[in-house]
Amino acid sequence: MADIDTDTPRATTPGAMFTNAAKIVGEVAFVPGVSLAVDGDIKNGALHAAAALAAGVVLGPVLGPIAWFASALDSYSQSVSGRHLHQHFSLPSFRKADV
Repeated sequence: MADIDTDTPRATTPGAMFTNAAKIVGEVAFVPGVSLAVDGDIKNGALHAAAALAAGVVLGPVLGPIAWFASALDSYSQSVSGRHLHQHFSLPSFRKADV
């Protein structure tokens, strides 16, 4: 996976905003993994969809929707930023070359 430079601000165009809005609607309304599939990453999109469906079956009607939403958020995060959701909340990792 390519590293994305998060330090450089990017211009947000109306087209990019519309695309991102369509991705988040697809994630929540249809099935998690849609945004990755739209980006061409079919394998990860299918894995997010399978994880959400399995979690819905295993966790039942109470925790299933929470797992569905978490899978959708992670898929959207990976599609838009190139990082999983939990990586946005962790400290940056330093490689030996950076020190």
